[in-house]
Amino acid sequence: MHHTSGLREKFDLLDMAGRRFVDLIDQASVVDLLERQRALNFETGTDHSYCNTGYMLLTMAVGRAMGCTFRDAAHELIFDPLGMRDSEFNDDHRRLIARRARGYEPSDDGYRLCEARIETVGDGGLYSTVEDLALWDAAFYGGVFPDAVLELVQTPGRLSDGRALTYAFGLGVDQYRGERSVQHGGGLAGYRAMLMRLPQLEFAVAVLSNSAGFNSQKVAQGIADLCVGERLGASLDSTPIEPSPDAWVGLYRLAGTPHHYRLESEGEKLFMQVGEVRLELEGAGDHRVGFPGLPELALGTDGSGARTLTARTTHPESTAVFSEITQTPGSIQQFAGTYESDELGVSWTLEPRDDGLVLRRRWAPDRTVQAVDEDLCSAGYSLLFPGDGRMLVGTGRSRNVEFRKRSS
Repeated sequence: MHHTSGLREKFDLLDMAGRRFVDLIDQASVVDLLERQRALNFETGTDHSYCNTGYMLLTMAVGRAMGCTFRDAAHELIFDPLGMRDSEFNDDHRRLIARRARGYEPSDDGYRLCEARIETVGDGGLYSTVEDLALWDAAFYGGVFPDAVLELVQTPGRLSDGRALTYAFGLGVDQYRGERSVQHGGGLAGYRAMLMRLPQLEFAVAVLSNSAGFNSQKVAQGIADLCVGERLGASLDSTPIEPSPDAWVGLYRLAGTPHHYRLESEGEKLFMQVGEVRLELEGAGDHRVGFPGLPELALGTDGSGARTLTARTTHPESTAVFSEITQTPGSIQQFAGTYESDELGVSWTLEPRDDGLVLRRRWAPDRTVQAVDEDLCSAGYSLLFPGDGRMLVGTGRSRNVEFRKRSS
C-alpha cells in the first residue's frame, strides 16, 4: 500500500522486455513477467519506491476475495454507493465507454493520438469525470464510509525502522503552502490527472486532461492559489539558481551504486536527464535546486575540493552524497556484445558505432549509449558492468535487472 514492498516497476520491466504501449498488455502477461524476477529492489519495508506493480496485485487479491472482477468490486463498494455513475475501471480495451475522451500528445504538426492497450487496473485504468471526483472528495467528510476507514487511508505509512513517509493508502499526504494536502496525480499515454484536496479548508481541485504535454499538478496548484490563496502560507515561487546553472553542470554518482545525475544547462536554465526525460530544475535558494517528486539537491564540495550533490528527502528522512565524476572513462566499446536476460526473456545487443555503442533491441528504436564511469553507462537505463560477464540494468524503480553476455 505504501510502496515499500521492493517490487520492481511493471512498466519499466515491460519496456525493458520490448513491450510498447501500442501492444496489448494484459494481466496474464504482466504476471508472467513478474514471476521471472529473481530479486527485489530492496528488502521489504526498508525503503520507499513508487511502484505500480503492487496496486495491480492488490486488485487481483480483491477480485479473488470477492469472487468477481475488480471492475465489478469497485462499482459495488465505491462507485454505486457514492453515485459516481460516470466512473469505471476498464479491464478490456475493446469495451465501449460512453463519451470517452481520446488521448493525444504534441507532435511537429500539432497533435497525434497517444493511447495505450492496457488491461491491468488498480494503478490506473480508471475513467472518470471531474463531477464524479467531486463526489469522491465529498465522501472524505463522512456519511458513507466508516470514519475509521477514512482516517486509516489518509494515515502515512512508516518504514521498518520507524521513519515516516508522506504516502498513505494511494494518497500523498503533505503540505502545500503551509496547509495539509491530500492528493494524487498521474499520467499514462495521452492522459494526465490530479486530485488535490486541502481538507481543513474543505477545498478540492480535480484536473483531467487528454494531452500528454499537460502539467496537471501545476494547473491544480494554480487554481488553488487563485481560489484560496489568501488562506494559504507564503507562495512557492522559485529563486534564481545559485551561483549559476553552469556551476552545476556535470556527472555525479553515488559511490558503490549505479545511481547518478547528469546535469546540463541552457542559458539561465538547469536540466536533469532522467532516463529519456529531461526535467527543468528550479532554484530553491542557498545553492539548492529541486523538482516535484525528486529529492532536493544541494551543490557543495568535499574535503578535497571536488564538487558534490547532496540529495535530501524528508519523508523518509535520508541523505545521499553524489560525487562528481571527473575522470574520462575508457572506451565503452569494450562492453560490446549480445546480452541475455532470463528475468525478461529477451536479448539486447550493444553494437559498436563510430567511437561508441548503440543499444539495439527487438521492436524498439536504437538508443545511443553514453559513458558515465569506468563501469557504468547510460542509455535511458543505467548499464552497470561488474566485470564478471554480467550487465545490470536499472531505473529508479527497477534496479539491477540481470543480463549475461552471450557473445562479443
